Amino acid sequence: MCVENITSMKKILFLATSILLSAAVADSPVLAQTTNTWTADNAANTSDGSTDNGAVASKITGGPWTLDQGPAGPISSNANNNITPTTPLPSGDSPNPSTHYCSPYATELANSTYEEGSGTYVVNPATSTATNYMQPYYYEYVAGSGSNLQGYFDYRPKDNDEAIVAAYSTNAGLTWTFQQEVLELNPGLCPSGASKTNEKTYPAVTGTNNPYTYVTGYDDLLNFPTDASGSGSPGATDDGQGHPNVLTAPNGNTYLYTLDRSENPQDGNTPDGPVDYLGLVVHQLSTPQTPGISSPLAGVPVSSPDTVTNKGTRTNGLLNPDGIIASVPGTNPLIVIYVQKQLGQDPNLLPNSELCTSPTFGFQKNATPNTDYVTVRLARTSDGINFTDMGPVTGLNDQTTTSETGVRYIASIGTLLRLPNNRYGLFFAGGNCIDADSDSFHFIGYAESSNLRTWTIVNGINNPIVSVGTETDPNTNVTIPSTPALIPTEQWFEERAYAPNAIVTGPHEVSLIFSGYNTDSPKDNYANYRTIGQVYLKSSLQLLPF
Repeated sequence: MCVENITSMKKILFLATSILLSAAVADSPVLAQTTNTWTADNAANTSDGSTDNGAVASKITGGPWTLDQGPAGPISSNANNNITPTTPLPSGDSPNPSTHYCSPYATELANSTYEEGSGTYVVNPATSTATNYMQPYYYEYVAGSGSNLQGYFDYRPKDNDEAIVAAYSTNAGLTWTFQQEVLELNPGLCPSGASKTNEKTYPAVTGTNNPYTYVTGYDDLLNFPTDASGSGSPGATDDGQGHPNVLTAPNGNTYLYTLDRSENPQDGNTPDGPVDYLGLVVHQLSTPQTPGISSPLAGVPVSSPDTVTNKGTRTNGLLNPDGIIASVPGTNPLIVIYVQKQLGQDPNLLPNSELCTSPTFGFQKNATPNTDYVTVRLARTSDGINFTDMGPVTGLNDQTTTSETGVRYIASIGTLLRLPNNRYGLFFAGGNCIDADSDSFHFIGYAESSNLRTWTIVNGINNPIVSVGTETDPNTNVTIPSTPALIPTEQWFEERAYAPNAIVTGPHEVSLIFSGYNTDSPKDNYANYRTIGQVYLKSSLQLLPF
């Protein structure tokens, strides 16, 4: 072989080797593991009205009554065990004492029962500018991109009602305009006075106007007609259909999914009934979901159907579903990340050493420990109703941790993002034993994965994106979070922060819309709870379209 040929072959071999090495480096774990860094978009947040580069409580025009208009329940201390609000509304104002949930109130009869039908709901004015805070809205699902968004919200005035409300935004979630209300649990039902919620007002309901009936042993108000004589109701609650999520299946159908909180004898389980047992309720939507349309929830009943005698269409194949965290756009079958919540099963699945104990400090000090077993799982579906479970994911939570800085629980709503190098980012909400609750509202965090199954938390409970107020264990002097949250804690989410919806507004920016509570439980402050808010974040990595 001549020297020229040998030289040419060496050049070819060198070139081929260089190409292979370049490809290997491009796919190497070192580059693939590059993580995103989030920072607050101070300029955008200040423009929205924030005084500390933080989150702003959202407002809404139109729709049902809001807390800004006055109390739905007790707001002053008296013989009816009413509770004085500990803090004002997000603006620093107090509720309007003259504008209540209903006007006039239902009529109290001599025998301490009540005749419904005499009260009329007060509505939120449909003004050109949103003036009232989005309370009591929470646990939202938001779709869209840029500034134009379509939102679906759980509307839940404490012990009075629950419904799903659709609203749209043209400014990335800062303000919203009402579109539609569906699945209302207690239509037309009003408490008897400003000092009472429906739970207090309706220990029993009588009279010819009563449109409700009652299944013995189940304490929810069940919405279906009875005869003219009316039968007794056990009292109104706010346990209807909530926690909305909307998905479009590969078959082209779009569905609204809700969590059914009513008590259901078909499930054979009380007191929590079908929650996490019968499957999510599925409602097919008949209108394309475009922000700003008049009736995005067309096809969904106006009032919540009776889920006791008719369980409706339910998801099949999801295991004890508490909700769908996120879906993976473009996959067929459609892949979803969801939360399996096995209520009260910790004692049956874990040794005593891995059970939560009553918190000794913090907002839930001395509360009853939670015993729910929470697993994050994958599933796939072709039709949006029948799912195939694909097993649990790892890295997001540890069901066995009792550490005050661990992540034991994950909430059932979040946002999936697409990153460079074939990676995914996930905004999620988490919590642990010190919350005495598995609803996962202690902090909003961020994690990444290359395969959807194995996750690494980047922003956890000690370096969160958003967090409840700082708590310190007096026994260990451990402060949570150890590093201040990226977004300063505001009073409207001082004791609960969850349901993160990260909407891409630019190649390196998201509008993070989330839910907050000023108080851990609405019963502790009827004037200020269940709030929607928004904040802008900057991404160090480019956010790619799916």
